[in-house]
Amino acid sequence: MLLAAYSQDAKAKEAGTRHALLTNRALAYIKGPVDRKAAAAADCESVLGDALAAQLSKDKALYRRGLARLSMGEWAAAEADLARVWAKNPTATVQRELAQARKQLQRGQQGGKGKGKGKGQGKGIQIEELEDPTLQAEQQRLEAEREVAKAKRAADQRAQRQQQQQRHSSNKNSWIWRKP
Repeated sequence: MLLAAYSQDAKAKEAGTRHALLTNRALAYIKGPVDRKAAAAADCESVLGDALAAQLSKDKALYRRGLARLSMGEWAAAEADLARVWAKNPTATVQRELAQARKQLQRGQQGGKGKGKGKGQGKGIQIEELEDPTLQAEQQRLEAEREVAKAKRAADQRAQRQQQQQRHSSNKNSWIWRKP
């Protein structure tokens, strides 16, 4: 009984390590040459098909498969993967990639090419300015947070300088100067 529990625990750890290696290799393939994009998608599909994969590994693999498909120009498949990731983990990064896939998909439906060499093709993922209102709201919120943090740092620095000046001036007053 104890041996079976240990064996399952060891298998789970081994599977977790394997999944991390596969998803990280997939990311390296995504950022690499064009001919490696399919290998990246295959690595992610291997993790997604494994019953022992933890949900976090599956989400990571699904996101990276979406990125691989996006870089290969498979807009519909990329959109499907990224939409599933967005439903579970709505972050600005996922939203940006999903918006890009949808934009490219719309271009393809409007008579543009769904695949082809575009700006940044083969180097990774294209990043363009998007006109998604939710993305713009998120960017404005992040910018406001940065401004608040910047103002707080400046105020903290001013307060620290004032404290140093007060300490310095109090040290001068503590000395008693007498004529010899």
